[in-house]
Amino acid sequence: MFKGITTSKTEIKDILIAWLVIAFVMTMVTTGLGGGFIFGFIIALFTVGVAFIVHELSHKVVAQRMGYSADFKKFTPMLVLSVILSFLGLVFVAPGAVVVRGLGISGPENGKISLAGPLSNLIMGFVAIIASFFVPTAGVKGVLIFFAFVNCMIGLFNMIPFWVMDGKKIFTWDKRVYTGVLVLFFMLYLIIKINLNF
Repeated sequence: MFKGITTSKTEIKDILIAWLVIAFVMTMVTTGLGGGFIFGFIIALFTVGVAFIVHELSHKVVAQRMGYSADFKKFTPMLVLSVILSFLGLVFVAPGAVVVRGLGISGPENGKISLAGPLSNLIMGFVAIIASFFVPTAGVKGVLIFFAFVNCMIGLFNMIPFWVMDGKKIFTWDKRVYTGVLVLFFMLYLIIKINLNF
């Protein structure tokens, strides 16, 4: 799967910075700098952070497998703004994105590259929520449900068929694929809601 996938020290640094900032922002908004910050930060690293990074890297892997140059680039001004707003209790997460470069990218190729991100969230969300049904420990169950919810929300947000969002490119490429993925996300959301009632 990862044959032919390339990266660089700059890209790895950008990914790590974006990952840490996402976790920091979410922890600040949910727990603040109080006694629960460290624990909250660790949970955020492995839930929100992982959901976002895997989403972005899925775009990269598919694009590079198609023969295009693709690298994750952090958006420093947005990172700084995200941190500032988190101190005000506001969530604004736009740490960066995968930049795909190449001549002659077709509509179907663009659609498949765009689909990779939400699809990764869909897979991780379903795996997490199904696993939560079989975990007896309340704490672990809660983390799995939260991870599923985060993936569901990130995926659904990116499926908005507008502007430069993944959903716009997927919808333009194949409306049936777009509809099917959207239905699966709403199914995931319903399963999460059902699990919360147990």
